[in-house]
Order: sequence, then C-alpha cells, then structure tokens
Amino acid sequence: MANGRDMDLRRIETMAKEFCTQEEIARALGFDKSAFAGRAEVAAAYRRGRNAARMSLRHMMYDAARGGNTTMMIFLAKNELHYRDNPEPRYGFGDAARVIIDV
Repeated sequence: MANGRDMDLRRIETMAKEFCTQEEIARALGFDKSAFAGRAEVAAAYRRGRNAARMSLRHMMYDAARGGNTTMMIFLAKNELHYRDNPEPRYGFGDAARVIIDV
C-alpha cells in the first residue's frame, strides 16, 4: 500500500479527468480510499481532475450543439435554460381561474 509520500498526485488527477471514482483510483494506485478525506493534497488533485473533466465534457456538449446536434441543443436548453416539455396548463381566463365564495 502506498503511503502519502509515494502517492502520484499527477496520476490521481489524470484518472479523475477520466471520471474514475475515488475507490477506483485508490484500488488502482494501491492506497486506501480514506486518503481522499484525510490528505488535503490528494483531495485537491482529485478535485482538479474532476473539474477539468466536467469542463471538457461541457465544451464537447456545447460544440455538439453548435454543430447542429438537435438532441444536445434540447438537453442543454432543458438543463441550462430550464426549458420544459410540459408547460403549465392555461385555462383561457388570463393567468388562472379565480373562485370567490361569499358567505
């Protein structure tokens, strides 16, 4: 099992960029998963890798939408612009029907 000095932070970051989980990284590199919580530099390397992976994926999604991929356009519209397939029902009376009960 690797100790803190033997941990390759660049390898942790690279594996995190490939969306590997903490458990997968720990198993592949021979250390305990608790190192992610107990060692700030290990957690930081993992965070850097995951953030880079998310940013890269966002760029690819955006490029796909810009390239005319309609499915990706719809996905991004729903997730980033909060568009919905099922709009709120309208009653034809303006915003909503009002009921006034006079007792």
